[in-house]
Amino acid sequence: AAGETGLLRIGFTGLAMATVLPAILRRFHQQHPGVRLELNESPTSAQVQALLHGELSCGFLHPDPLPKGFESQQLLRERNGVVLPADHELATRPSLRLKDLAAVPFVLFPRTNNPGFYDRVLAAFRSAGVTPHIAEEVWPRANGLGLVRAGVGATFMCPSEAKSLPPDLVFRPLEGAAPESRLALVWRQTPESPPALPAFLAAASGA
Repeated sequence: AAGETGLLRIGFTGLAMATVLPAILRRFHQQHPGVRLELNESPTSAQVQALLHGELSCGFLHPDPLPKGFESQQLLRERNGVVLPADHELATRPSLRLKDLAAVPFVLFPRTNNPGFYDRVLAAFRSAGVTPHIAEEVWPRANGLGLVRAGVGATFMCPSEAKSLPPDLVFRPLEGAAPESRLALVWRQTPESPPALPAFLAAASGA
């Protein structure tokens, strides 16, 4: 009942694991070593459904939109740039615009995985006056990066996530229209919520 033992089931996206999640997990383990964490990588849409059905204690996901009754804590909000193969002809430029990429195929993810961000991607293309050429839609993110390394196309990524790219890929910021990544810790406070959940939320906020 004090939240010092038990189990938390936590969902996360690749963006979370590449940015804020490791430090949060480390802090929580140091403060509450008796609580076991069960981690499940899954897209935003799957996490929302799991939270609705009580299958997750909380999730790290794109928070737009969220159903009623959900609570959230924003952790990251960044404009995206693009990731290209290091030998791509546009990789020599320090920054790009979406118009520069009009002829470049893109590797995205299925819209059902994250409708909010997917729609922001298409809105950015429309704002730039570009009709996107979507070569592949894959998940998880590692598979998309693999296709970029193979020369299939480019993909979007925020600066915080791009810090750990392999040497055969390059990240270039976008000027003008660009989609925005948002990451939040999301939960539903119910009578069935595990006692350790408040402690995990406090660790996520740095408390």
